Amino acid sequence: MDGTTVRNGIRRGMKRPIARYAVAVAVVGAAMVLRGPLLGRALGEDAPLSIFAGAVAIAAWFGGMKPGLLATVLSLIVGTVLFIDQGTLIPRKLSDRVRCAMFLGEGVMISWLFHEIRSARARTEEQRRQLEKEVELRRRVEAELVAANERKDQFVAAVAHELRNPLSPIRNALEIMQIAGEDRSAIERARGMMERQVDQMTRIVGDLMDVSRVGQGKLQLHKEHVELADVVQTAVEACLPLIERSGHQLTVSLPAETLMLDADPARLIQVFSNLLTNAAKYTERGGRIALRGDREESSVVLRVSDNGIGISPELLPSIFEMFTQGDDGLTRRQGGLGIGLALVHRLVRAHGGSVEARSAGPGQGSEFVVRLPLVNNAVAMDHRPAIDEAPTGRAGQ
Repeated sequence: MDGTTVRNGIRRGMKRPIARYAVAVAVVGAAMVLRGPLLGRALGEDAPLSIFAGAVAIAAWFGGMKPGLLATVLSLIVGTVLFIDQGTLIPRKLSDRVRCAMFLGEGVMISWLFHEIRSARARTEEQRRQLEKEVELRRRVEAELVAANERKDQFVAAVAHELRNPLSPIRNALEIMQIAGEDRSAIERARGMMERQVDQMTRIVGDLMDVSRVGQGKLQLHKEHVELADVVQTAVEACLPLIERSGHQLTVSLPAETLMLDADPARLIQVFSNLLTNAAKYTERGGRIALRGDREESSVVLRVSDNGIGISPELLPSIFEMFTQGDDGLTRRQGGLGIGLALVHRLVRAHGGSVEARSAGPGQGSEFVVRLPLVNNAVAMDHRPAIDEAPTGRAGQ
């Protein structure tokens, strides 16, 4: 057992009051033995209480103020009875009384002094621990700032890329319209191309503005009582063209009962559209996507799962932060700004719900779990058939 282990054991023991007082009694007993049988002949009647001052110092050093005072009182009693005026608690001589009074004052001062030293050491230790915490916190904050700055740079580059991409088709369409002359079909094709590219740019700018408004608390939700099935159906219809083009198989399953939400239907449609679009984009062609809802007491839990590229453990904790994107090949091919999931997270929270991302790792697919509160007593009396659609997309092929 090394010295550090012994010291740590002593410190742990000294945290117990009984142990501290036991030390005070023990050192006074040791001083009595040292002063009596060992040094009695050498000292005689000289300095009868001097060794006891050391006992007070030891007791105060290890135990603090109160054990030091206990050692002072015990030393005064033992020293008076055994070495000053044998058998008498109060000395008869005035000089001995003065000596005892001086020892009492000396013991109080020693106890107070060592108590202050202990307190100063404790404060220093606490300040050291606090400084270590602050240094660690600062290190983490600096690392987060560096990571956030890197994500911001990547985001700026992604915005420039995403906004520049539609410009080339728009420019080509304008040139086609200029040289098409009376060819109405060519003009219509060019106009359709321009509309699609402008719609894409509008969606990008709209997502950016939504994230900014939600982050600043300026997004106004137009809440109403809305049926969950209607929201899900509209979101699925919006994403179905992309899912079918990708050859995916989509399965939707909701409870048979009518579930009502107090929500902004447009924003909830945006939430589920983003999750379904995300699943379609980051799943290799011919994948499987599922949207399943379950009622759990006063909430509804909806799970959007896929067998796509999955999420790495390092990325999972920050998946809902702004500008977060994976660096795998499919992610780079799909592009995007990395704000879709951040917008989902903020919109769900604005509705009093929560969203969680799960994945077993790269290549293992992913699942997003959205929990939303239901309207109290809003379950309709009549029951509707459960939405348990046949798989769309590649189903039946």
